[in-house]
Amino acid sequence: MKLTLHGEDRIALRSTMPSQDIIDLIEAGAVVSLGSTDTFEHLLCYMESDDCCKIACVSPTRSAFLSLWEETWEPKGACRVTEDLLIEAKQRWLSYVIQNRPAPIVVLKVCEGNIVSYATTLGHLARDTAQSVILIAAHFASRLHEVWSVVEGHLPLAVAPVHYQFAVVSELKVDELCISHENLEKFLKPA
Repeated sequence: MKLTLHGEDRIALRSTMPSQDIIDLIEAGAVVSLGSTDTFEHLLCYMESDDCCKIACVSPTRSAFLSLWEETWEPKGACRVTEDLLIEAKQRWLSYVIQNRPAPIVVLKVCEGNIVSYATTLGHLARDTAQSVILIAAHFASRLHEVWSVVEGHLPLAVAPVHYQFAVVSELKVDELCISHENLEKFLKPA
């Protein structure tokens, strides 16, 4: 989608959201069409950084971004913005964000008491994977077995109880889950 100079000026004037992010939302269809004429299509877009919706004015083929208006604007040929449409626009934005966020990364820390003695990145976890110690251990079992074997060899030298901490790092948060050396052994070497 081409961004016109007028469209770029209106985005700068009426939103704190970067113009490319707005265009990405429109191109992904994460907007609500309010109607169109021969000249314009009006789209209700949720703007995360502004925490409100705005009306984008684009060409009928969505090939050019022409302007941006407040949600209270009532363009000819477009339906009136209702509370239901505002909710739908926010839901479409949220679905888009969830679908396009990066997969979480899992970092393993080997700890002796409160001291981290070793840390490594295990890899990416599927976005829809539940985050429990057992599921993460199962997902990275071969890599964990390698680390566990090295730690097992050095266990007599440990100055405090050894445990493993998984940090599941996503764009929005970090979840930390722990398992003891003994419990990881039970998982990796079932009876």
